[in-house]
Amino acid sequence: MEDAECLFVRLGGRGVLEKFVDMLFRKVLADPALSIFFKGVSMDRHTNHLVAFFKILFDITSAYGKFNVEAMAVAHAQLIREKGVGLEQFDQIVRMMEESFLEVDILPDLVEEAKSLLVTLRPAFDPSKKR
Repeated sequence: MEDAECLFVRLGGRGVLEKFVDMLFRKVLADPALSIFFKGVSMDRHTNHLVAFFKILFDITSAYGKFNVEAMAVAHAQLIREKGVGLEQFDQIVRMMEESFLEVDILPDLVEEAKSLLVTLRPAFDPSKKR
């Protein structure tokens, strides 16, 4: 498979992902139900982290491979266990991601493709699963 076929490239690469993440965080921080989970978090650091995450998720050539549910659950276990992050918050952020992609002029079919990858990680945020 050629790099040009990679979703990361078709979305517009790092520059577009940076704009997307900036847009997404503005939405998340403006939402009182979600912003509480980011209190005290360095947004610059988290922005870089999220851009890197999306690059890996959307880049089939990534040396790190695809993220999986277990890795996502482990990475967010404290938020799930102690702060109550769950499926409702995941779904809200996915909706905000979809809006943000469209607002940075990503074609709807690419947004759906990106969303289809993101929703595979939804079970990681199910608080009924003990991890």
